[in-house]
Amino acid sequence: MRHLSLSTFVELSLEQREIRLRIDEQAKQDAAPLDGCYCIETDVPAAQLSGQDVHDRYKDLQEVERNFRRLKTAFLELRPIFVRNESRTRGHVLIAMLALKVLRLMEQRLRSVFGTTDTNAEAETADSALSALSRLCLQHYTIGDQSITGLPRPDARQSQILDALQVTLTGP
Repeated sequence: MRHLSLSTFVELSLEQREIRLRIDEQAKQDAAPLDGCYCIETDVPAAQLSGQDVHDRYKDLQEVERNFRRLKTAFLELRPIFVRNESRTRGHVLIAMLALKVLRLMEQRLRSVFGTTDTNAEAETADSALSALSRLCLQHYTIGDQSITGLPRPDARQSQILDALQVTLTGP
């Protein structure tokens, strides 16, 4: 209860081997205006950084943490690294960081055209766009002695995604 800051209006007691819960409704209502509020403390003088700027930098940390999580998990999979040479490790991390930059640019462009899933249930995400584009594969044909390599025409959805990403397909 203390950990969740409920001890100001919730009381627990043990009565004959039963845990009893009592909620002080008035104290609960008194605490309600502070729901969702938090305090950010900094040692940066107010003359250097306003309260809003402190708040915004704190919120930026969430984006940094989200990007590190993306690097390490399913989407970009920075880990596991099976290289021992320092230059190869640095190269692996560089490629992962470049992939993250491309992914963020892709998300930005998709969001500007399709909106977000909060505002549009049909909005394209990076995952859905890559899934749709993964169906575009080079096709190899052999007609007689001649070998032909081609890319199929994108369907309507793929065309919308490519337009949003500002990507033009060219033949092989």
